[in-house]
Amino acid sequence: MSSNPHDTFVRGIFSQLNYAIEFMSKFLPQSIMEIIDIQKLRLTDSSFVDEKLNEFYSDILFEIPFKTGKMSNIYVLFEHKSTPEYDTLLQLLKYQTEIYSKTKMTTPILCLVFYHSEENWTVPERFAEKLKLDKNVISVLEDYILDFRYLLFNIEKEKIDKWKVSAEIQIIFLLLKEVRKNDFDEKRFQEILKIGKEIFLARDGLDLLKRILTYVYSTTDIDNQKVKEILNQSLTKDRSEEVMTTAERLKIEGKIEGKLEGKLEGKLETAFNMLKLNIPETLVLQATGLNKSDLMVGTGKNGISSVFIKMGRESRKSTIRTAIQMHKAGYDLNTIVNVTKLQPQWLGRFFKHIR
Repeated sequence: MSSNPHDTFVRGIFSQLNYAIEFMSKFLPQSIMEIIDIQKLRLTDSSFVDEKLNEFYSDILFEIPFKTGKMSNIYVLFEHKSTPEYDTLLQLLKYQTEIYSKTKMTTPILCLVFYHSEENWTVPERFAEKLKLDKNVISVLEDYILDFRYLLFNIEKEKIDKWKVSAEIQIIFLLLKEVRKNDFDEKRFQEILKIGKEIFLARDGLDLLKRILTYVYSTTDIDNQKVKEILNQSLTKDRSEEVMTTAERLKIEGKIEGKLEGKLEGKLETAFNMLKLNIPETLVLQATGLNKSDLMVGTGKNGISSVFIKMGRESRKSTIRTAIQMHKAGYDLNTIVNVTKLQPQWLGRFFKHIR
């Protein structure tokens, strides 16, 4: 599971077929909607992705049949981003390659990037744009070079307030759009909850409400007592207590995981320092308590050894990868800290090792 609360929330929501169908019905181009049977959309398993690559991906893969029946299905690769990642096209290409190699190129793949942030999305949307070639050159080579584009849903750019959608989707979009803004507070949270009051009181709405509370707890500093007051005012006391019990448990688990992440950072830093002193890898493993299978060791251009945790913790790899990508893209340390939530002192030393 990813430690990125935005990714956890979006994946949890759109892995539910009713939300995925409603969203795609509104967002996909009409020309595509006319040839697919969106109501028969289904989730596929993750067996298409090689086990070694699986920890790097947070995509959801859907399969939708064509209306004509001449071709069986089309895949929709749903990738969520909460920050601009400049290797997005390469990530999508790797995933497509894995799928095509397993399906023998029999099923077309449509890539959809779901992006929510106030920061501008400056990532190229066509693969050919990554090559940084002159348009005239591309026009000459276009029949001979790889090229594809993805569909981009940018929540800041889309006029979602004019979409005719269910109250559930409306609430989800409002949260994703506003939860990271400085003026998001208890009052605004209560206004959003009121939109779905009848839904949250129903048994079917309990799961969504739990996800929303967990998401708000993970991304804001709204006081726990304030949340209880909001729920008591908006819902019944029984429902409020039921939801808060679950949300508080998840919040505690999050704190425990945070402590474990801190210990992991310490081990990683120790490994960095020992390798820098040319201490043998066997001694590094003994000193840190890490296993050889858990490490990925390499040497950079400057000759300094680098080590990455290669555990089955997608959360750790995702956070470090994001920090590296932002550093290479020229973001300042404060911005990287705000996005990754890593310690600034640790990040500063980390970047010195990978220069």
